[in-house]
Parts: sequence; structure tokens; C-alpha cells
Amino acid sequence: MSRRRSSRIFAQPLTVLVVGLFVLAFAIALLRLLLPFLMLGSVAYIGWRFWQWQQQRSQEQEEARQARERQLDGIFYRLVQEHRGELSVLDFAMETHSSAEFAKQFLDRKAIEFDAQFKTTLEGQVLYCFYSQKIPAQPASPRHETELSERPEQN
Repeated sequence: MSRRRSSRIFAQPLTVLVVGLFVLAFAIALLRLLLPFLMLGSVAYIGWRFWQWQQQRSQEQEEARQARERQLDGIFYRLVQEHRGELSVLDFAMETHSSAEFAKQFLDRKAIEFDAQFKTTLEGQVLYCFYSQKIPAQPASPRHETELSERPEQN
């Protein structure tokens, strides 16, 4: 009887080992079979997440651009009112803390949009003239008349 007992004890771990090896071999075979699909799925998921990130980033940039445009429009309208419709590139650039090139491009767009007129001062500075019913047009800007009267005559 002791022999039977020892063979049963010996047989049981051997069965567990064989079944374990069979399960391991099946898992490895299944993994090798599914590996291309798993990799393709991973690449597709990463690509989709990258596309979402790009979409979110471009939406945030567009919102920031629109906010900046609204801010510049507000400054533009305020300056037009304060300067009685006459703006120079320097006035706008100083107020917006931007370059002269940017200020000129912005004022050129607004000049087309609002059908502005242009004046040239005695110093050669170009003024963009935006006239409206609320801002009365003047024959000459008071700040330029003052400058002319304060200048000493040159012989």
C-alpha cells in the first residue's frame, strides 16, 4: 500500500506540471498570434490620442487669437475715439506694445474695413483717419495746429 500511495503523490504533481506547461504553451502561442493586432491597436490608440491633442491645441490657439483680436479691436476703438478719428502707426504700436510692422498691418486692415482716409503731417507722418457720425471731422487736427504755432519760424 505504501507503494500505491507514493505513486499517487508522484503522479499528482506530474499532472499539474504537464497541465501548467500546456497552459503556458497555449498562452505563448496565443500571444504570438495576437501580437500584431495588439501592436496595431496600440499604435491606433496613440495616433488617436495625438490627433485629439492636436485638435485641442489648435482650438486653444484659435481661442487665444480671437481673444487677442477682441483686445486689439477694443484698443483700436478707444484710440479712435480719444484721438478724434486720427491715428498714427506709432500711437497704435505704443498702446498695444507691438512692433511698428504689426501696427501698420493692423491699421491697414482696419483702413480697408472702414474705408479710412489718410493725412500726411508736416513731419511726414501718415495719419489714418477714421471718421464716424459720432466723431466730428475737423479740418486740421488741433494737436498739429498747436505744433505749428509753437514752432519757431525758420529762415
